[in-house]
Amino acid sequence: MAFEREKFKSMVLYVCGTANAAKFGSTKLNKTCWLADFTSYYQTGKPITNAVYIKRQFGPVPRAILSTVRDLES
Repeated sequence: MAFEREKFKSMVLYVCGTANAAKFGSTKLNKTCWLADFTSYYQTGKPITNAVYIKRQFGPVPRAILSTVRDLES
């Protein structure tokens, strides 16, 4: 199971594009990505992106989120 960077980029773009910008920050982005992968794994037996999530104080954080956001901003 290799990390699928292009799917992860697409997921981040989709989530950011459909969210209310006034009430949406990095914590909600991280949790939404985790929830999408978890729900897919629960229903189908495999996650969408195979991302690795790190336990943090305010919830799970995808390991590749910073590099992905930098790539998408440029």
